[in-house]
Amino acid sequence: MDWDNGNKQVCVMTGNVTSVTFNHGTPGTTYTLKMFQDGTGNRTLVGWAAGIMFVTGDLSNSTSTPGITTKANTANIFTFDTSFGTSTKIFMGAKDCDRQKPNV
Repeated sequence: MDWDNGNKQVCVMTGNVTSVTFNHGTPGTTYTLKMFQDGTGNRTLVGWAAGIMFVTGDLSNSTSTPGITTKANTANIFTFDTSFGTSTKIFMGAKDCDRQKPNV
């Protein structure tokens, strides 16, 4: 995802996603990524790049990746707050509940 294209990005998964990387991003900015399952569903989402971390109920395990819904025509909505770590940008994410894909 290239955040220079806007702070809200949408992707329809037509296959399994094995790598997610972020380009650019400004510290202090919130970004939203909507990953829709296509009509087939059962798509997996793994391979989050370094610097992308998720807040979970257990803050001692803040690097764990949340599970996703694989139901056809639904979305996984991720929100990321951006800050600088020791030397790189850190994207802290949280997953919203799944939403029905809008008719387009």
